[in-house]
Amino acid sequence: MPQDQTEKRRNIATNAVIHATALWDALVALEELTAERVVAGNFVDTDFDGTDLVHLTPFMIGSLLDTHAPAIKAFVEDAGTPARRQVLLEVRK
Repeated sequence: MPQDQTEKRRNIATNAVIHATALWDALVALEELTAERVVAGNFVDTDFDGTDLVHLTPFMIGSLLDTHAPAIKAFVEDAGTPARRQVLLEVRK
């Protein structure tokens, strides 16, 4: 029984590391995409026609890149709480 619990905790820790790494990588990638969009211009209604992205509106994807993703990254990087960013970076493999 104790071994089962140990294995369960290891699995939880492994998955936490995987997802924390993916979270940080995704925030960095979204930041890079925001910079690319500055060059590419604003999204228009027809950008997603005939694609798997047809459910998106220009406002929705623009908000993700311009507002929501930067706000999440800023929360993680908040100078008042440096441990948030530090933990995400330290758990990486």
